[in-house]
Amino acid sequence: MKTHLLSALIVILFQTSCSGQSKRIEEKMMECTYQSYPDNGLAFKQLISDYQTLLIDEEILADSSAKSYRDLLKKFADGKGFDKVPSKYFYIEFRNLEKGNEEALRKCREQVLNDSAMYSSSKLKAFKSVIQSNSPKASILAKEILDVLSEEDFELHLYKLCTFMMFSYIETDAGVVENAQTVTDYDRTKALNIRLTKNKEILVNNQSASMAELKTLVKEYEYNNESKSTIILISHADLSYGFYKQISDAIIQEIAELRNRISIEKFNLEYKALNEEQKSQINEIYPHKFVEKMQE
Repeated sequence: MKTHLLSALIVILFQTSCSGQSKRIEEKMMECTYQSYPDNGLAFKQLISDYQTLLIDEEILADSSAKSYRDLLKKFADGKGFDKVPSKYFYIEFRNLEKGNEEALRKCREQVLNDSAMYSSSKLKAFKSVIQSNSPKASILAKEILDVLSEEDFELHLYKLCTFMMFSYIETDAGVVENAQTVTDYDRTKALNIRLTKNKEILVNNQSASMAELKTLVKEYEYNNESKSTIILISHADLSYGFYKQISDAIIQEIAELRNRISIEKFNLEYKALNEEQKSQINEIYPHKFVEKMQE
């Protein structure tokens, strides 16, 4: 599947830095992001620090050095998989932060770009070009990033974030749905079959559907079948990753809404407020069971 790291990656990486006289443009852009938050980015900075600690504690990063970050990205580039993956995904944790002031952020970023005569020849521009490309898989994207960035670049928060985000979008030949339970033993006739064509057409059980109709069909299917539900998601090999991720996110969101509804009914609490045992009970009722395939 031809891919790029998703607009969400660009949003995070280019909404984000620190201060000083001879700062690089990457630091200034990060500073814009921090300043757009009501707390001046304290929670965001803490999240970066905490996630780095998590990767070190789980022995995914050797330490906090720039070399460790570049070495980790090399593992993505090798495409040989990982002995370990993090227990949490940075993008999911990031989404829980209070949103910043988007207008203030936009103006700050524009000002930085206007004041930065060297942007056109900067690594930032080259890096942005790479992650907006249609690299066919994560390993190729990682190689392209490594061609642009040196070891010292990974001392910057922006490029550390890049490494964090790569875990959220690791692709196998079949793609990836966040937090999905992959199944191999299933009854195709009882599954909800979703096919995405290279022209971005959505087919649900061989019937054309809009995004709104897809959401309704997913929710109805999951509601009626509960733990017996299985979703088959077939994507054309030439489909853009951005559209694929948009669809997979929509599916996950519908299941999340059902989980939240039954959490309130069963425990009088929203899903996010449940303890692990309670979440496990809800997850058994509405699991994320996916069969992902790629079609030539």
